[in-house]
Amino acid sequence: MDTSLSHRSRKRRSAHGTGTPNPLVDLVRSLETDRDLDDLVDRLRPWGAALVADPVRRDLLRGIPTGHAVHPPLTDLPIGLW
Repeated sequence: MDTSLSHRSRKRRSAHGTGTPNPLVDLVRSLETDRDLDDLVDRLRPWGAALVADPVRRDLLRGIPTGHAVHPPLTDLPIGLW
């Protein structure tokens, strides 16, 4: 009986930092530390704060009235329809 890890298990482990580096993780980490994006974030922060300033709108975005956050349909529907 073969007791070695399956291909999926090795891949899953490598994504958690125990194997080969994951290029997607490296990309996300580089974006998180990129200081050039700080100006853009500073310009967009007031817009985001205004969007959630109204408690009713904030609760709707969080999915409190429906029990489901609005984020998944806002991202999955356009991708799925494309």
